[in-house]
Amino acid sequence: MPSFASDRTLVDAPTGSVFVPVVVGTPVERIEDWRLLRGRGTFVDDLQPEGVLHAAILRSTVAHGRILSIDVGAARVAPKYC
Repeated sequence: MPSFASDRTLVDAPTGSVFVPVVVGTPVERIEDWRLLRGRGTFVDDLQPEGVLHAAILRSTVAHGRILSIDVGAARVAPKYC
């Protein structure tokens, strides 16, 4: 009589042959679909914990260009969190 092994594959005890259940092409009920389809899903971008710092990255429009100066005036007058 077949029985399930620890990894949930079906094993035939007398012959020792292994039967893998058919998974490809079988519909799988996904529990998260209804929440996402109704617009009630929570994503990482939706989370806003307190005290989070933000950063911006500006990439150069000039290949192999050199930075000659950086204006930090706006950063100096901004409230300090660190």
